[in-house]
Amino acid sequence: MASNGLTMVQIAACSGISESTLYAKQGDYKVFMDAIKRGRAEGLNKVSNALFEKPTQVNVTAMIYFLRSDIGRAEEGTSLSH
Repeated sequence: MASNGLTMVQIAACSGISESTLYAKQGDYKVFMDAIKRGRAEGLNKVSNALFEKPTQVNVTAMIYFLRSDIGRAEEGTSLSH
């Protein structure tokens, strides 16, 4: 569920438990917390890869977004450019 971008509130609702129970279980079971973290990372990876591919497919909006994002990182000193 986390890999599909669901929030903790949404994950709790889909699981039929309260948000506080979800957080409690996450604290009680490291494996559970790690699964949510892995899911979030997986989802972010999918979106990042898709966004990275768009500029190479002549998607002008994606090109502009990518370049502006890269410029923002350059200003912070973390550019992906060489």
